[in-house]
Amino acid sequence: LRDPSGNEARLLLTMRADLVCPCFSHDIFQEYREVLTRPKFAFRAGDVAELLSMIQEKGAVFSPTIVPVTGPDPGDFMFMLCAMEAQAEYLVTGNRRHFPERFYGSARVVNARELIDRIVLGP
Repeated sequence: LRDPSGNEARLLLTMRADLVCPCFSHDIFQEYREVLTRPKFAFRAGDVAELLSMIQEKGAVFSPTIVPVTGPDPGDFMFMLCAMEAQAEYLVTGNRRHFPERFYGSARVVNARELIDRIVLGP
């Protein structure tokens, strides 16, 4: 929503085209809703609603069980747990310092550009 020509926007296009399936939990979805509606971003309510609707429509919901996971930011545990529960191929983040390991379960930690490169160029 911040940069329509950025890698994150391109990744949303791959989701819309069913090239990727986002995995999320109820906690992650609530986090998305809370962050996207923060006044500092000033995103249009209709744009936020459309994005959240697409995530629900194109994604898969998981209910991770609590297992011991460590990392620099406890708020990121829900993403690690969901990736492991979903047996996801990738955990996509713009903040890799909070995900110091290269893998969480089967999920490889990448940023949006790296995942797009993998989709376009192959593994």
